[in-house]
Amino acid sequence: MIFFVVFSFLLGNNLTTPAFLRFSKEMIQEKWEEVSQIPNTMNIWTLIETKDGEIYASTTSEDFTGKVYKSNDKCLSWGKTGDFPVEVDDAISIYEDKDENLYVGTYCTEGARIFRSTDKGNTWVQVFESSQDAWVYPIIQTQKGRFLAETGNSQGKIYESLDGINWSLNNKFSALEGIFFIFQSKDGTLYTGGGTEELRETLWVYKSLDEGETWEKTGGIDSALSLFSMTEDKEGTLFLSTLCWRVEDGEMVIIGKVFKSLDKGETWIKIKEILDYVPWSIISVYPDSIFVGCSSMEGYGPSIVLKYDIKNDGWDEDTLLVEYIYSLLQSSEYDVYAGTGEEGRVFKYKRKLGIEEEEPLFFDVNIAYKNTSSILLSLILPQDGFLSIKVYDVAGQLMKRVPFKFVKRGKCSFTFMLPEGVYFIYINVNDREVTRKVVIF
Repeated sequence: MIFFVVFSFLLGNNLTTPAFLRFSKEMIQEKWEEVSQIPNTMNIWTLIETKDGEIYASTTSEDFTGKVYKSNDKCLSWGKTGDFPVEVDDAISIYEDKDENLYVGTYCTEGARIFRSTDKGNTWVQVFESSQDAWVYPIIQTQKGRFLAETGNSQGKIYESLDGINWSLNNKFSALEGIFFIFQSKDGTLYTGGGTEELRETLWVYKSLDEGETWEKTGGIDSALSLFSMTEDKEGTLFLSTLCWRVEDGEMVIIGKVFKSLDKGETWIKIKEILDYVPWSIISVYPDSIFVGCSSMEGYGPSIVLKYDIKNDGWDEDTLLVEYIYSLLQSSEYDVYAGTGEEGRVFKYKRKLGIEEEEPLFFDVNIAYKNTSSILLSLILPQDGFLSIKVYDVAGQLMKRVPFKFVKRGKCSFTFMLPEGVYFIYINVNDREVTRKVVIF
């Protein structure tokens, strides 16, 4: 049975005086570095970032039980969340819904389970169990609010729920022994796929145009054993990581392959072959890259991360000295994290700014009151860059947030609705930060 179980300085109180931040023309350097180890952990199956910026990891611990950890400091340190009401072998998927509830899908020899938490993982309640299935991976909530959970053992299945608590069977896929991904594109189309032990001429991607009510075959991948993971770039191109086979000199050879589709999954174009590696995970990294996490076929390491430059149609490769890479995450601040299958090690791929002394640049900040409950924040940027904004009250509570986003040079504006009080606005442009104080009365 193939079972691939599957991120100050204050400028005073003068609100009308532009603030200036001096920095230099930057040269981007990129690299991976190990940032932490989750304690007592072997495998990190999934990393997610929640809406409040915390990062959660679903794991297998050293005592071969599933646990969930969370980090409040960008993966630098980790704390264990509450225990599950029953022991499971692996916590392999984790998901946050639109109401900030958490869900964990598990692998267990006694049956697949889903646990739900309404308090950031402090307590977990079991909401699903199937003795006919071994694992739940992954779980998503669709754009219209329906929950879908994918399972596997001897047959791939999808279960559904309208409230995240009561689950029923949605569909069975007789050609698959397990479902490994479900992905919803920006246009609302759902895609799913999985794996099988049998050598088939074609392994199909399935899609749904009605939020999972019905499923139909779309384009297939020839000589595929497993369809692992899917992502989409900002132009709507789909990318798919797979494990395929072919016969060479009378022997079967297993090969990792990456495909893309320009027509919503109807046809797939091979863009990369990866000899001796299994491409478990694939993500789109803003603005124009695709990352693929690949583990050694033999399972002894090292592993690699491939970076595909979409604009230039080129590939880069970085080696990580770990046995497996199971999960990739892009955070809201555009850092990329890798969760591995060796001692709970977490790696970070970050951009560092090299500094030149010449050509100082500035950006202007201006804050104006629109009315008694809102402010207008206007920025003038001299060049393209990455911008984030956070608004805190005097107690240090985060009130408003603009996650890191790529912005073009020139003027951009943001309006914040806030109750009466004193606030501090932190503005970060290209890793340089300025703080403004405002009073609303």
